[in-house]
Amino acid sequence: MAKEVELFSSLDPKVIGQAYADLLASIRQGHEMGVELLAGTDALNPNVFYGYGLQNELGHLARSGIAPIDILRIATIGAAELVGAAGELGTLEPGKLADIVLLDDDPLEDIANATTIWRVILGGRVFSSMAEPVVETKE
Repeated sequence: MAKEVELFSSLDPKVIGQAYADLLASIRQGHEMGVELLAGTDALNPNVFYGYGLQNELGHLARSGIAPIDILRIATIGAAELVGAAGELGTLEPGKLADIVLLDDDPLEDIANATTIWRVILGGRVFSSMAEPVVETKE
């Protein structure tokens, strides 16, 4: 891994910044032209982690100028369609499989709000954001 970091260490930060800006512009242009985009984590790469990697990817899409509603579609129904599973996944509809993330804040206002996880419903069980099952008590 040190060799990979070393490879970029001699680059001027302005060059890296311009390359990133150009990348964001090409993502925006592709989206505007109808290119199908997907959000992914690349989690098998060093220092890229499930969950955080996807949230980071959503942030890059937002910085490219894509609207939050489109980003959410890219990460849900777009992914389901790509793998041929739109009949079972990708939207909340009766008869479809779904794990649900409940948020404290609206990701349509700011896609970064997708990180404000309050609860997760996974396999019919409700979990807190700390991955502990929520035990309902009756008073």
